[in-house]
Amino acid sequence: TVDGCDSTVVLTLNVNPVYNTTDMMTICDGDTYMFGTQTLTTAGTFTEVFQTVDGCDSTVVLTLNVNPVYNTTDMMTICDGDTYIFGTQTLTTAGTFTEIFQTVNGCDSTVVLTLNVNPVYNTVDMMTICDGDTYIFGTQTLTTAGTFTELFQTFDGCDSTVVFNFNLNPVCNT
Repeated sequence: TVDGCDSTVVLTLNVNPVYNTTDMMTICDGDTYMFGTQTLTTAGTFTEVFQTVDGCDSTVVLTLNVNPVYNTTDMMTICDGDTYIFGTQTLTTAGTFTEIFQTVNGCDSTVVLTLNVNPVYNTVDMMTICDGDTYIFGTQTLTTAGTFTELFQTFDGCDSTVVFNFNLNPVCNT
């Protein structure tokens, strides 16, 4: 002491821990990740020093992965009267449509679809032939009068209906 007397002091010393840890994070392309003082947008390994609640420096090493997103275009063709399911949309008319899908990694990806609609035809035709003659109408061989229907495919593969009114002329001049 100041007077020359011995004094005993008992000190309890606490040693606070510091941490050295690693972490991993995944984001989608175009997203950002805040890591301490850093704003991250690209894949890589990054180091940041943080302070613990007790004021000690601790180091964290972060591995950041960036999953891709996709922006694609597609084209589809249907026949008039058909429907096409595109994500959440049920399409029946020609046009350009956009839908956002999620990749297997959970990232939003945009698909722009151009839908074409090919026509179908419904026509009525008439024919007269001489009694005793035959006429080939699609898959049918016609020899009697009547109304017949046949389904044909257009060049684009769409079903089209032709109704054929078939007449026989009992007397033909040959």
